[in-house]
Amino acid sequence: MSRFARNVLDTLDTVRMLKEHGVRLIFEKEDIDTASMQSEFILTMMAAVAQEESRSISENVKWANTKRLERGEEARFTRLLGYIQKGDRKWVVQPEEASIVKEAFELCLQEKSPAEIARIFVQKGYKTAKGNKEWSGTAIREILRNNNYIGEVLSQKSYSKDHLSHKSTRNRGEKSQYLIEDHHEGIIDKQTFKTAQLMLKKRAKPNKRRDKKQYPLSSRIVCGKCGGNLQRFECRGVVTWRCGKRIKSKELCDMEGIREETIMAVMEAALDNKFESLTGEVLNSRTIQKILRELKNVDAKSDIEYNQLRVDLESILHEENIAILNGTDEALDELKARRVQIESELKEKEDWWKLLDADFTYRMSSIAKLESSSIIKKSMGQLLDELKNIEYLRAWVVRVKAVSPILFSITWVTGEEIEVELLEE
Repeated sequence: MSRFARNVLDTLDTVRMLKEHGVRLIFEKEDIDTASMQSEFILTMMAAVAQEESRSISENVKWANTKRLERGEEARFTRLLGYIQKGDRKWVVQPEEASIVKEAFELCLQEKSPAEIARIFVQKGYKTAKGNKEWSGTAIREILRNNNYIGEVLSQKSYSKDHLSHKSTRNRGEKSQYLIEDHHEGIIDKQTFKTAQLMLKKRAKPNKRRDKKQYPLSSRIVCGKCGGNLQRFECRGVVTWRCGKRIKSKELCDMEGIREETIMAVMEAALDNKFESLTGEVLNSRTIQKILRELKNVDAKSDIEYNQLRVDLESILHEENIAILNGTDEALDELKARRVQIESELKEKEDWWKLLDADFTYRMSSIAKLESSSIIKKSMGQLLDELKNIEYLRAWVVRVKAVSPILFSITWVTGEEIEVELLEE
């Protein structure tokens, strides 16, 4: 019972839902069969006992942890740049990484900003604790503010609100915190750390957080060299899209910035190419329906694909369960491989479906435009000219990959791709 659900409400809701589908549950340890009405009363009582047991265990663990912290016992080790664990020895200084930490503090005292330090580290090819070469101002700021580097440990920075959700919450004074000084060998001396905190405080700006403005092309232009998203910059009325990694350092990506007018020209050229066979036609209801069908079928097609993948996944899981019961290891390996493939495809599709969902308003605007009576008897060429603004173009174009400043790959709402190359003038 204690393994079935975390609380009484979840237990009863799940049991009742299963009963509605003709599924009965038998708890062997408690000798309860949900097919019996009498069992529901016993089930409620047993679930309440299990819930109370869970709460009691949780409170005991918290009490034990608090007493351990009060005694100043060794804090739990987590992987941190500059420190490693060797066997039973924790908080062992790693010389190469420690030198990076020291350099970060030295540069801070030289009045370098966290962003500037990050760029320097990228240029020097330094690796983070996770082994990658991409640094950010936020990562540097976390290093500079971490008192672990002077040999201290501040425990209970976060806590779990209750034993049911186990959700971790930042401790803002609700719980006691415990500072253990001289806990391990420090990498930075206390005076350097204190000075760095003053430098960071001096640089801190008032938090004027605003909702980030979204543009029609935000998160839709991909760098063909590193796979990162291009970011929008505007200077004196000229809008340029630049690779986020290139902004940090040329060492991470060498893609040049691309003007928004170039991207618009690419999308317009792609749309002309897509409807090239209809360009000379005079629009009538049949032609319009042919164009509309592509936009209107997007959501239905996504639903069909999702449902089919879910059915396939459920079928494989069922077959896997049978193979486990029968002990057929060869069949199990094959089924597992197929399941992993379907799960991977499902994850890939889910990312694509999120993009389509975000484009819903663009598709609706274009559908409304195509269904208006004013476009009848116009030529396809005239309609395309009217549709060549970002709001309508985005109904068809989901993603633009910048392979180079003149070569682009366009992904249509149908999932098809087309390459467009702009000839340099």
